[in-house]
Amino acid sequence: SHCKKAVDRVNFSVLNNHIDQGFDLLSQIIIQPAFEQDKLDLALQLKHEEIRRLRDEPQALAIREFNRLIYQNDPRGRFPSHQSLGKIKHDDLVEFHQRFFQPNNAMFAVSGDITKADAIKYFKKYFSRWQPGTPFAEAHKPAGKTNAGVYLIHKEIPQSSVISGLYTVGKNHPDFYAFTLLDFILGSGGFPSRLVNVIRNNEGLAYSAGSFYRARPDYGIFAGYAFTKTFSTLKALSLMDSEIDRATHHTITESELNWAKKSIINGFIFSFSTPEQIVWQQMNIEYERLPADFLSTYREKIEKVSLDDLNQAAVRYLHNREKVVLILGDRKNLDQTAPPKALIIITPEDE
Repeated sequence: SHCKKAVDRVNFSVLNNHIDQGFDLLSQIIIQPAFEQDKLDLALQLKHEEIRRLRDEPQALAIREFNRLIYQNDPRGRFPSHQSLGKIKHDDLVEFHQRFFQPNNAMFAVSGDITKADAIKYFKKYFSRWQPGTPFAEAHKPAGKTNAGVYLIHKEIPQSSVISGLYTVGKNHPDFYAFTLLDFILGSGGFPSRLVNVIRNNEGLAYSAGSFYRARPDYGIFAGYAFTKTFSTLKALSLMDSEIDRATHHTITESELNWAKKSIINGFIFSFSTPEQIVWQQMNIEYERLPADFLSTYREKIEKVSLDDLNQAAVRYLHNREKVVLILGDRKNLDQTAPPKALIIITPEDE
């Protein structure tokens, strides 16, 4: 996929008295990697083992298969399988590196006891031989439409993983800040959040429940989840749906909003506790082509969200019925609890 939005990130740390050797080594790794066959063989073995372990990690498998469903017919929904790994050869790495590892497709961020002038000097010294390549097309955002439905992966285990999600707004949308707070109140804010409180604390149906909001510059994905005993799978899903739907009826309170604002702003401040975090955050703004003041105005814009803004966002986005629901669990026990009539049985791609 000719996709600039898939990130290869390299972290490199070196002592000041080894800075020449460090830049020299980094430039060799990036500009002219060796791709030794034994290292490739080891990487493939580890990747095969990672896929095999997924069979014993139902939560991780459920998240991967949810991603495959929500990103249906999109490169973002493709994942390695034993079959695809078997096709990767040494020359494939060389070709990939030549196509994508180009100075006109790379960003560097530097932190530490070094001046801007010295950083530029070292980059010119060790990276001047790195020649620009042919530009390639930008990646398009997902269509935002998916094959909505309730999908089941049968696995004979005593617990089920349930994930229910949909497309929503991204970072460049004016409602991003309201939706960030909405997600926090619904499920990503820990024990006080609604999904955790209803599904886990009150009903005791799940050992883990909540929500997540993946915001990209031009789109987002919101999902609720619960990891529960098999016999309570559909009840947990029903509670999840009803609690999310309840948020669309202007039920969010001022106290919930204030709690979410305080928590998010405090967490935001702690994400800038080291120079490395600061420079990475700033480079990511450039990479995602967000407004230059995105970070400096983030807290202010979170603080400005009103209760009406929050309730309107809930009505606007959570009424979307184009949801992908994935259940990973034992079909036999689900059958005893009257599963949805339109249950679609699927199999993980690598099996």
